[in-house]
Amino acid sequence: MNPAGLALVRDGSHGWFCFTDPVREHVAKTPEQVLRVLQDVDDAVERGAHCMGYVSYEAAPAFDSSLHAHDSKSPCAWFREYRNRETLEHLPQTTGAYNLQYQRAGMSRTQYSRAIARIKDLLRAGATYQVNFTFPLHFQFTGDPFDLFCQLQRNQNSNHSAYVDTGHFVLCSVSPELFFTKRGDQVEARPMKGTAPRMPDCASDNQEERKLLASGKNAAENVMIVDMIRNDLGRISESGSVHVRSLFQLEKYPTVFQTTSTVISRSDSDLCELFTALFPCASVTGAPKVETMKIIRELESTPRGVYTGAVGFVSKDRTYFNVGIRTMLIEKTGRAVYGVGSGVVWESDADEEYDECLAKAEVLRERVPDFQLLETLLWSEKSGFSLLEEHMERIGASANYFGFKFK
Repeated sequence: MNPAGLALVRDGSHGWFCFTDPVREHVAKTPEQVLRVLQDVDDAVERGAHCMGYVSYEAAPAFDSSLHAHDSKSPCAWFREYRNRETLEHLPQTTGAYNLQYQRAGMSRTQYSRAIARIKDLLRAGATYQVNFTFPLHFQFTGDPFDLFCQLQRNQNSNHSAYVDTGHFVLCSVSPELFFTKRGDQVEARPMKGTAPRMPDCASDNQEERKLLASGKNAAENVMIVDMIRNDLGRISESGSVHVRSLFQLEKYPTVFQTTSTVISRSDSDLCELFTALFPCASVTGAPKVETMKIIRELESTPRGVYTGAVGFVSKDRTYFNVGIRTMLIEKTGRAVYGVGSGVVWESDADEEYDECLAKAEVLRERVPDFQLLETLLWSEKSGFSLLEEHMERIGASANYFGFKFK
């Protein structure tokens, strides 16, 4: 299953939307064209179409000229209209016949340490409170990109994944972060800040989980970003409707722990107004957004592209975009790029931050198979199940570790 133009989005945990019967494309080659494209998308949806696509990080100046980003040769926004949207309960089975060969990091550990030192100078001077600093990893890819996407989804088990073949390149996004969704006048954003690696056994895994939840540094980052999201939503929301529904909640993935918070509001804003208020997501810039994006422009040597932008869809019943992290772009030539990054604050350690970035790329290396859990018990007619409580405790711990529902 990989026809040209295949487009899929996972909307939360409610299965997959597959967009079919493509009609036309809407492309913004420069920031100046982005608002027109978003308006065209809204107009198409009003006519009954569904639109899926992306907005790249370099589109930011379209919404505010004070937001600095690199110039990019890639489109700042790309959407395709579709006549139909189908629902799939599961992704189809694939062969997994692909090869992903790592080539190089866009920044060495030494270069990264120098950049972190520069960021700390700026933190000391009060120019910023946090910088989301990123760099790319470069690969060579052969095979079917959809096979890679299905494997990444098995590895990541993300609720906000998206796959789209633009005809020029393919996006495989297994993002765990919701940028925003809008249904009627209800808007929800779920910024993510705080990462820890998964461990190979339950005891050390639980210890890493507790360590993340007890981390003052990660909690401070999370709260800082939540405040920015609240302020951004406040620009377009009904007075008094913005509030935090949950704060610093743990989410478990096969390779990492993450912490998220949820902010909701009521708004009748259209697509242009939503992106103007919210883009880029505060979790991928830092605080304050304008000054920090200048720092990012200075220290990051290449455009981010779709990475840390937004991938999603617009339909009459809902608007839905992820934050374009855990996202690989594969060109038709086989060249592939995957961005990684982390939030840098005064307490940050350069080596630890670099390791956190590499941990976020583990999803590319793993090949998690489909499997189920099985527990065997000894039963006798005289005494029933032997050590039932201990067996239930063991399979419960395994289910918790691997993310299975267990009752």
